[in-house]
Amino acid sequence: MNISEAKSKLPMPDLFAKLGIPNKATKLCTCPLHKDDRPSFGIFVAKNGQWKWKCFAGCGHGDEIDFLQAHWNMSRSDAVRKYLEMAEGL
Repeated sequence: MNISEAKSKLPMPDLFAKLGIPNKATKLCTCPLHKDDRPSFGIFVAKNGQWKWKCFAGCGHGDEIDFLQAHWNMSRSDAVRKYLEMAEGL
């Protein structure tokens, strides 16, 4: 399975559910990556149709793989491997 196939099987809202993170598919919400008293995090569908996330407090931004990197503090290659494993299990 390649990353494009994985993204179609495990888009960001489903990835968050699989990680046990409450639904963050809202305009702005609290960030799951840091203690957040005010909403500073959002996920959205970009113009290219891909899911993206951004923490406006500085945790980062990107796609599903970038989120796993930040969430588990892992390398990009480890995050790719983990994401593909998670998607294959569906």
